[in-house]
Amino acid sequence: MELYICVIVVLSIVVGIPTCIKSMEFLLMFKFCRKFDEDENAFVGGVTICEALTNMVTKKEEEVSHPLEEIVIQEDEIVDDEYADNEAK
Repeated sequence: MELYICVIVVLSIVVGIPTCIKSMEFLLMFKFCRKFDEDENAFVGGVTICEALTNMVTKKEEEVSHPLEEIVIQEDEIVDDEYADNEAK
């Protein structure tokens, strides 16, 4: 009877540890919704299961435009005239 228990324990260790490693690798590393880029000859983009869960749980930040992006710099005509005079000389 002890021999059967020993065989079952050894078998479960031999099968269980690689299964756990492969499962964790799949959960952490495999990317879904990826696309094949022919220029790079590789898969690009996509999200892992952990990234997808994190994106679902976290609050999305609103896109805020930077206040300096809306500033329009006016051209100074005096500087342009002086530059043109220097070019003519």
